Amino acid sequence: VGSPGTLMMDAMTSLFPDTSKAITSGIGNFIGREILGVGSFTTWLGGKIFDSSIDRFVVKFGSSIRENEFETALTRSWSTVRDICNLAFIFGFIYIGIMTIISPDSASMKRFLARIIIGALLINFSLYITQVVIDFTNFTAVKIYDAIVPPNETQDGKPLTISKAIGNYLGINGIFSKVEPDVLAQMSTSGSFAYYLAATVFLIVTGFTLAAGGLHLLVRFVELVLIMIFSPIFF
Repeated sequence: VGSPGTLMMDAMTSLFPDTSKAITSGIGNFIGREILGVGSFTTWLGGKIFDSSIDRFVVKFGSSIRENEFETALTRSWSTVRDICNLAFIFGFIYIGIMTIISPDSASMKRFLARIIIGALLINFSLYITQVVIDFTNFTAVKIYDAIVPPNETQDGKPLTISKAIGNYLGINGIFSKVEPDVLAQMSTSGSFAYYLAATVFLIVTGFTLAAGGLHLLVRFVELVLIMIFSPIFF
């Protein structure tokens, strides 16, 4: 005949069809909204990380590098590496002097001398050359940023950020605003819950993606600082 629970559910559904449907739909929607809140918080947190990384490590990259204490530490570190490289050039000049005495007509020594002179010039200007290249890439990135987020643009009375702009392109706001409550109410319990679950997964993936982008920008900042410090060796 069936289990008592199944018989009770069938009896409740037959006696109170509207009430039973409303209760089950309400429970499904309540649970769905709760897990959707977790997904929205993940997206909000990832967006904050991405916005802060863009602002600090791309838009304000130059001002971050040129902060007094940071710039002093960067310049001192670069100067130490540069001085070590210059010591190598001193030994190179000594070697060329000895080889010139032994073989004054050697063409290879003349080419070697020219390379050492060019290398010495590049090493002593390596920090400035590297900074020019980095400034150019950041200038390009800022122009792309301005194309995505126009200056002085607002949304809901607040400044528009790049994470909000990405959310607009992805239609994240539509998850909350474009589905009317009566539409969700017309869904079955499993249908409405499946909608909330799919939306939550999408929000969580978006949040982790934005957070990963922000962390990559932090790693990029550290890498560029190390490239500036060790630029004499690279040159």
